[in-house]
Amino acid sequence: YPTWAEEEITVAAAAQLPNGDIMAWAAWMRQEYLSPRKVGQTYTVVINPFDHTVTEELVAHTNHDMFCPGTAVLPDGRLMVTGGTANKATSFFRPEDNL
Repeated sequence: YPTWAEEEITVAAAAQLPNGDIMAWAAWMRQEYLSPRKVGQTYTVVINPFDHTVTEELVAHTNHDMFCPGTAVLPDGRLMVTGGTANKATSFFRPEDNL
């Protein structure tokens, strides 16, 4: 758990972004994986390890529950997130645009 976060999440996966921030996510709920799912959303936090700020977002526009996915930082700096509960889904995050 990020101890400086307003609301803790149970981290199911994380990746370091090119700027040094850490993107971490849980699942469709902050701390729940096993109850009936609302697949298609993921609680996500971006942690700045230097100033200890945490920004949380409920990502629903991707229709992707990213619980336990595979991740890769691509050569252009985007973060690719594949699989998870939505095992056929792939989402991309552009850190410079926060998209």
